Parts: sequence; C-alpha cells; structure tokens
Amino acid sequence: GISPERTIGVGDNENDIPLLKDAKIGVAVGNALDSVKAVADIVTVTNDENAIAKIIYDIENGKIKI
Repeated sequence: GISPERTIGVGDNENDIPLLKDAKIGVAVGNALDSVKAVADIVTVTNDENAIAKIIYDIENGKIKI
C-alpha cells in the first residue's frame, strides 16, 4: 500500500476531517466549512475553480511539498 506519509487528503465537509488529519497534508477547498478549514494544513481555491488541478499544479511547482 501507500504510506500515509505520501498522501494528500482533500475535503470540504465535516465527514472529510478524519481524512485531512490522517493524510500527510490536509487540503480544504475554498468553499469548505470553517470547521474543515480549521484542521487543514492548506486552504486552496474552491471546487468550482478546479481545486484538484490547482493542488497538482502547486505540487509540480514546489508550492506544496510531499
């Protein structure tokens, strides 16, 4: 399997909080609930603004380090 140390969790709702906490890097999308943003390591753009593509871009450009 994949080590949790090599994972990114992305979420927007309270059911995603365990995912964000268990991943090496937890990312909340910009339109996430405040409670989700509070536990995230990073807050990115909204899901309507292509959040996953932005996260990949940021990894490729060194803004997010795994």
